[in-house]
Amino acid sequence: MNLLQDEELIPTEKLPNKYANEIYCNEILLLAYYIATINIEHAYHSRVPGEYVPFEGAVLTDTFQMYEDGDTLDAAVFRGNTERILKQMNTPINVIVGNPPYSVGQKNANDNNQNMSYPTLERRINETYVVGSSATNNNAVYNSYIEAFRWASDRIGDRGIVSFVSGGGWLDGVAFDQFRHAMTVEYNSVYVFNLRGNKEFRRLTKAQLKAEGDNIFKSGSKSPISITLLVRNPESNEKGVIRYHDIGDALTYGEKLSIIAESVKEQKFDWSLITPDRHNDWLNQRDDSWYDFAPLGIQKRKMPFGMFEIWSSGLKTQRDSWAWGYNGKAVFERMENLVSDMNEEIEKAKTEGREVKYDPKRYSWTRRMEDCAKKGNVIELSEHAVVEGMYRPFCKQWVYYNRVMNEMTYQQPRLFPLASIEGEKAERTYQQPNTSSTQKEKGGVEMTYQQSSLLMPNIVISNSEKGTIIVDTLPDLELLNHGQCFPLYWYEEREDFGGLFAEGDVKRDRYVRHDAITDETLEVFRAAYPNAFGGGKGRTIEQAKADGLPSKIANSNERFDVNKIDIFYYVYGILHSPEYRSRFEANLQKELPRIPLSRNFREFCAAGRALAKLHLGYEAIEPWPVKEVGSSLLPGPVQKIKWGKRKDSETGKKVDDHTVLIYNENLVIKDIPEAAQRYTVNGRSPLEWVIDRYQVKTDKASGIVNDPNEYSEDPRYIVDLIEKLIRVSMETMEIVNQLPPVSELPQPANWPFAWKAGE
Repeated sequence: MNLLQDEELIPTEKLPNKYANEIYCNEILLLAYYIATINIEHAYHSRVPGEYVPFEGAVLTDTFQMYEDGDTLDAAVFRGNTERILKQMNTPINVIVGNPPYSVGQKNANDNNQNMSYPTLERRINETYVVGSSATNNNAVYNSYIEAFRWASDRIGDRGIVSFVSGGGWLDGVAFDQFRHAMTVEYNSVYVFNLRGNKEFRRLTKAQLKAEGDNIFKSGSKSPISITLLVRNPESNEKGVIRYHDIGDALTYGEKLSIIAESVKEQKFDWSLITPDRHNDWLNQRDDSWYDFAPLGIQKRKMPFGMFEIWSSGLKTQRDSWAWGYNGKAVFERMENLVSDMNEEIEKAKTEGREVKYDPKRYSWTRRMEDCAKKGNVIELSEHAVVEGMYRPFCKQWVYYNRVMNEMTYQQPRLFPLASIEGEKAERTYQQPNTSSTQKEKGGVEMTYQQSSLLMPNIVISNSEKGTIIVDTLPDLELLNHGQCFPLYWYEEREDFGGLFAEGDVKRDRYVRHDAITDETLEVFRAAYPNAFGGGKGRTIEQAKADGLPSKIANSNERFDVNKIDIFYYVYGILHSPEYRSRFEANLQKELPRIPLSRNFREFCAAGRALAKLHLGYEAIEPWPVKEVGSSLLPGPVQKIKWGKRKDSETGKKVDDHTVLIYNENLVIKDIPEAAQRYTVNGRSPLEWVIDRYQVKTDKASGIVNDPNEYSEDPRYIVDLIEKLIRVSMETMEIVNQLPPVSELPQPANWPFAWKAGE
């Protein structure tokens, strides 16, 4: 409408021809179609008074479907629009402007809201935006914003302008590297006005969320927003020139609107020129010294290997409200009812020749479950599948662990295979683990055995751009946002036992345990650090045993050499280095970690061990001394823990007081050190994770209640957990603050060629 009303853009004498022959508007929704048509007609007649002239460029259609190969949909369904459709398709289009609707697909099948499929358009996206990408998962590229860019880029031919207000995640997203590259190849000039406003709270820290400011669409979008203008001009001297403007930090909705309005009036605009790096990064470009380091992973379980031959995402149930919970017995009963109801519905749908019904209070349909329904398969209930897992940092819950009812188990069955015993009573699996029970595993590594655990013992380091954490139980997919788990061991099932999830007469020797760190990695580290634990302060036999080395090695001179367990904890130490995480922040956002060979190997190794002891044994350490006001012995159930409040000295407003936690109406915890907030993992401090997770929650869709009071019979479990996590936070930062410089060594002569392949 603004285009029609602007005399400078379209002079009055040219407007009638433009209106009648050169302007088109497509809408798929009938109401939106009528509103757009009325607004366009009103804008035209406000400048050209006289006899009413209808706007015939409006088309009720699916724009993408119109151009699909062999498409007959529009002519058949939109009969009244056929002539307009054909006229538009035969008209050269040189300017395309819009705000494409956003959709990246339904979250699960219960939404019953799948995206339309456009095979021709998706093929073009694959050819131009996916092939050549370094990303391992390009699903995000197939969203409607990117479809709009691809369609418009093809539609304007060899010259024209495309301008969209769209999501801005493509500016820095790993999956969009080839999309960004294609822009510089297909267009002469690229202009991007980044309005920011990212509200994806799971992916950003509080400081980052604040810097993003308000979203320009308010609550209508959580995605960052950008205005993009692309110019294709064969006569231009430019080729792929990128001009970029960031609207600024921490701006309100009103401030952003004002800046946008002013930018339209200004004759000149403050553009920054961007030169993409070799990874097709535009923003937050990577540090290439990173590629001199050892990759944690290259390929899983096949050559060439990085430092680890296997790693995995966490468990993805895609029905967390059903499959995760603080009460193990309740989890099993929910899953029992769910399986029964879904089997009943599958049978009815099969008998009646229809699709299954979608009712989130009774069913939980996902891609895997829909496949079962289409095949008419019966879903089997596993009686020994409820195990303990780490749902969020320092938040254990019970989970139904089963390859059918979990949407994606990834490699977790090789990291934490089930070790249940036939005939074991289900009630036994629902008791809170005895956290003080430990045992030395073969190989000398001290593993924590949960007396009721049904999982083979292991330790994994989970890392993402939002931090790192070590756990010894089954991790959830979102334990860390985008986290990948690197294990100490992985398990292979002997051929004479069933599958990884087989039930029956199961014994611990059904599995062969393998080291996840490769022999090649060990040789590289031994070449870089000869006699690493020798010298005047060499590792004693007692220290070697405490470090987890087998007795045979601990009692020999091999204890002075680097061992795989040393490397494992060295990695954990390096991943906590503020210098490392700051210097390589962009790399860590976009790739699996690479580990430098630090001159301070022993210090990082010792720090990694100390941090692991804290983070694995957080339930067993001494609580931090605080002041409890109220009923300490029997504090009563928790509903929602809250920070106390204090008045801000500058603003006079009430803000959170991080020295006080209001547990419930019976108990207040005071004298919490403010420094306990400095240690964060996955965007929150441990105490903030307690506030977020240890509250009674009701899932809106299913109505399922998850009550943290049901996790332990100890009435002080959550109170003690809070006080123990204060110590975890304080002592973690004490260790981290004392970490030495990374100060990397050059590569030794036996550096694997495959480790250089990332260059």
